[in-house]
Amino acid sequence: GVRRLVCMSNLGAGGSGPGRVERVVVPVCLRWLRPFIEDKDRMEAVLARSDVEWVAARFPNIVDGPSKPLHVDGDGQRTATMSITTSSVADYLIAQIDAAELAHRTPAVSN
Repeated sequence: GVRRLVCMSNLGAGGSGPGRVERVVVPVCLRWLRPFIEDKDRMEAVLARSDVEWVAARFPNIVDGPSKPLHVDGDGQRTATMSITTSSVADYLIAQIDAAELAHRTPAVSN
C-alpha cells in the first residue's frame, strides 16, 4: 500500500557527479565509500524496476548545520557544492513526500 518512496542516494551513484569524484576522489581518497556507492547503485536499479512512485535524492557530503538555499539538478549529475547541511537534507526529503515533479528521478541536491 505504499504510494511514494523518498530515499537518500549518494553523489557518485549511477555514475553521477563531477568526473574527478568518480575517477579520482573515490578510488584514491575515499576507497571506503565504494561499497556504499555500489549499494546505492543496486537500490536505484530496484527502484527503476518498481511500480512505486519514488525519488532518490543524490547528496554529496552531509555536514551539520542549518537549512541553506538548495541547488537541485533534476538529472542527478551535478551539484553546486560538494556538501549539504543536515537540516537542508531533512527539509528536502520532507518536501518530496508530496512533490511530484521529480518522481522516478535521482536529483543531485547540494547547498
